[in-house]
Amino acid sequence: MIRVARGHRVWARSQPTDLRKGFAGLAGLVQRELGHDLLAGDLFVFISRSRRLVKILQWDGTGLSLYSKRLGRGQFAEVWRHRQGEQIELTRRTLYQLLEGADVTRAQGWIK
Repeated sequence: MIRVARGHRVWARSQPTDLRKGFAGLAGLVQRELGHDLLAGDLFVFISRSRRLVKILQWDGTGLSLYSKRLGRGQFAEVWRHRQGEQIELTRRTLYQLLEGADVTRAQGWIK
């Protein structure tokens, strides 16, 4: 399970992402498109166009970690289409529920 430390935030890119990208490609998106400091410890969530694959990039204090989850059936909740702009800030609870396959869009307070 991915841990989100207190004080760190969870950002999701609002557009589907070509997830053939690895560390360097996703890090570039974080810095150039989202305008964040990759070394701050925040989590950056990217979803594929099919919504069956999610990748999460995080600096853990010693290096970059890249987490990946592909659903066997179904799709991740469509949180990315509910907001305009380049990014959405998710709550920690929403991230955990999203990774479990829950439809977080029906819950209140799923985004900040």
